[in-house]
Amino acid sequence: MNPMMMQRGQRAPKPWAVINELKRDFNVKQVEMTAEKIPDDIKVLIVIHPKAATDTLQYALDQFVLRGGKLVAFVDPLCILDRPPNDNGMPPQSSSTLDKLFKAWGISFESTKVVADVEHQARLQDGLNPTVPA
Repeated sequence: MNPMMMQRGQRAPKPWAVINELKRDFNVKQVEMTAEKIPDDIKVLIVIHPKAATDTLQYALDQFVLRGGKLVAFVDPLCILDRPPNDNGMPPQSSSTLDKLFKAWGISFESTKVVADVEHQARLQDGLNPTVPA
């Protein structure tokens, strides 16, 4: 549990639905963001929204792929749904990227643009949002 949530009296967040779905068909293990090496028994690694991925973790991911591991990475440099309110009530920016790893691999993406689906928008407190599926 996030200590900041405990201080504010909030409950621990529920696991993401996608994790529960993966657990139905696969043996799911959590790799901590502080990992220096990806365990050898892991063959496929899904990295979802790796906020503040350290250089050490990015190196571990690189070595995992170099030894034949399969990596699926979901990064979001403009995430709007993972922004806990800060002390002044304004949501801080919550972004994730694997910048050093991507640069080493020659992968680039436009971090100032988003993918939107205007046909299946979610209704949020501020109105319709085409970047969040309904």
